[in-house]
Amino acid sequence: MMLCLLLSLALANAVAASEPPAWQDKAGVARWLAHQSSYGVLSTTSTAFNGVAFGNPQSFADGTTDNSTGNLYFYVSALDQSMEDLLSNPRCSFTLTEAETSFCSSEKYDPEDPRCARLTFVGTYRNVWLANITWAISFVTAQVDYR
Repeated sequence: MMLCLLLSLALANAVAASEPPAWQDKAGVARWLAHQSSYGVLSTTSTAFNGVAFGNPQSFADGTTDNSTGNLYFYVSALDQSMEDLLSNPRCSFTLTEAETSFCSSEKYDPEDPRCARLTFVGTYRNVWLANITWAISFVTAQVDYR
């Protein structure tokens, strides 16, 4: 398994509240959504399909349940096609949707409704330094439900 992190995204101090911030607070909504979500779609430049975009669902965590670190952590097998793509080109995007939370359904918003937030991070994927691997694994395993 590889433990990787998407480039630090300045998400620290995410709101732990179950309700999102006001929609006008774009940075606050982004922090909240990253902290509330447990999976998204990682998009890479495919090495298997001649450079076309390749999206793959991935579990992640941004810290413990009550503390956002501002970094997105992924615990992924090195055999995963996305990881093979990232070895060739570490630039990627990671997309989240508020539809994953209970907020949109409780408000009866369709996942494509503009009031149901979507968020795409663009950055560079990199391996976690060996010195930090223990606490990074604890973040991912504490937040992601592997049932």
